[in-house]
Amino acid sequence: MSFYNRAVDCYHDGRPRYLSDPSTSILRVIPWEKFDQMPVHEVQALLAQSHIVVTDHPTRAISFDEDGLEKLRSLDLVTEIQGL
Repeated sequence: MSFYNRAVDCYHDGRPRYLSDPSTSILRVIPWEKFDQMPVHEVQALLAQSHIVVTDHPTRAISFDEDGLEKLRSLDLVTEIQGL
């Protein structure tokens, strides 16, 4: 069985639980405006029970080249990749 099929098997009423029945979903989808105003203790309480997906976060354009990647993390640092 594929990953996709397993995900679809968890749908409720033909839709992912975070849309059809948010109270039973492990995902909490929160718009940036609300998330930015949440107290730290509230965010931590949510993280203890679920994963948070923040939507509509303002971003600046980063080019997909050496300069753009350098803005995300130093290219001179060693990055460990587990499982390889």
